[in-house]
Amino acid sequence: MKKVFTFHKSIGFNILSAFGKRIDGDGLIVDNKTGERILSRNGEEVNIKEFAGITKGSKIYLKSDIPSLIEFVESGR
Repeated sequence: MKKVFTFHKSIGFNILSAFGKRIDGDGLIVDNKTGERILSRNGEEVNIKEFAGITKGSKIYLKSDIPSLIEFVESGR
């Protein structure tokens, strides 16, 4: 069974910070160590406005759009 939690958008920054990520000047999630932009499952850059979470035990970042969330649910993760 999948474990899912939700959070208010205002704590997205705190969650990302705990995982060593930050937001760049364009609003995109960036790795603090490498400076590289973080990609979603579909290889798209993730804007903080679209950030929906990080899958358990991985570095897969979820976007909050309907197709991304449906794909996540259907993947069985």
